[in-house]
Amino acid sequence: MSRSRPYTTNQETWNTILQRALMIPMNQREYSWETKEISRFLDDIIKLFEEGKYVEKMGSIIKLKYNDRNDIYDGQQRILTIIISLKVIGCFSEKLKNK
Repeated sequence: MSRSRPYTTNQETWNTILQRALMIPMNQREYSWETKEISRFLDDIIKLFEEGKYVEKMGSIIKLKYNDRNDIYDGQQRILTIIISLKVIGCFSEKLKNK
């Protein structure tokens, strides 16, 4: 008897991830990152560009595609932090305000 995996794994860019309509199911915790976690995450992104090194893994994002929804089950804090950061950067950049 063979077993099949109910999921697939692949690498995707943030651009690809953020192009989807993402939902956070009600059974997931609320956004809880504080300054420490946000700073560590953003520092990792900056170091990635400056040094080409990962300090903290970007980690996996687990989503369930069901009935044309993309429910996020892991990676919610990272995704929301990226969205919030991009929104703030966009507020200060004339080129990005309308994107």
